[in-house]
This record gives sequence, structure tokens and C-alpha cells, in this order.
Amino acid sequence: GRVVPTGNVIGRLKAELAQEYGLSQVPVISAPFDSKCAYIAAGLSRPGEALDISGTVTSVGVYHTSEIRDPQQRIYSVPLSGNWLVRGSTACSGSTISWAEEHLLHMDVHTWTSQAAKVPAGSQEVTFLPYLAGERTPYWNPHARGALLGIGGDTTDGVIGRAVL
Repeated sequence: GRVVPTGNVIGRLKAELAQEYGLSQVPVISAPFDSKCAYIAAGLSRPGEALDISGTVTSVGVYHTSEIRDPQQRIYSVPLSGNWLVRGSTACSGSTISWAEEHLLHMDVHTWTSQAAKVPAGSQEVTFLPYLAGERTPYWNPHARGALLGIGGDTTDGVIGRAVL
């Protein structure tokens, strides 16, 4: 195929597929990776709009009028439909919930997330680094490892759960 900038319309949905799925012949847009497709499909189209995509990987992106370069490389910008998608991702986010349930908090997810919901964000400055399968923002580092920082004798399951979330 030809190389085209991300976000360009490269065709229309075939008529037979549009009919089969009850859609119009919507535009088909170039996007090099699945999360960018999710941002487009979710309708991210105006500067300032943001979207969190959670699953095996969590990505948070904000549609912005200009590229943002973070000198500490915590976030990155990619072109999207004439503007920029400013984003960051973390690997293993979906499986982190299961890991925390089984190996860290030793209770079912509904119990510990209920406890976590009662705890303010940033409580006791406990921080969880969820690098259970390496890390990918801004560069893939398969050797990165997770950590739970700031815990003390008064740290509750709710505080730990909030940090994990």
C-alpha cells in the first residue's frame, strides 16, 4: 500500500459490509496502531478532548493543536488528523488488577476496589509502579520492574488498592 499520514481518509467502507452491519459507507482512516484507531473510533476530534483506553494496556490521550515535547519523556505526541494526540501508556494494566487481587491484597476485586473508592487520591502518598511486564512509555523497557512506595504501619488495603488503581 501507499504511505499516507495518520488520520487521512484512505477509502470508504465497502457497500456490502455497510449493509451487513447496518452502517453507512463510513470513511476508512489510516492509523498505524490499535489504540490510535480507538481514539478515532471514539470520536476524539476537538482539541482538549481526552480518552482513557483500558485493557491489557492503558493509554490516556488528549487531542491537542500542537506537539508537546516532555523533556523527561513521560508523555509523547503523535500526529492525528492535522493535530496531535498527546499520550502515555502503561503495559500490563488490565492484568495488574488480577495480580493485585491474587498476590497483593488477597481479596476479591469488588471488596478491595470498594475500599479503595473510600480513599482520597494520593492518600498517604503511596505510589504503585505497575511495571509487572516491563514498561512502554515513552520507550519499551522489558526490564523495568514494579514497586509499591511509601507504605507504613498505618497503610490500609484501601490505600494500597487506590494506589494500584
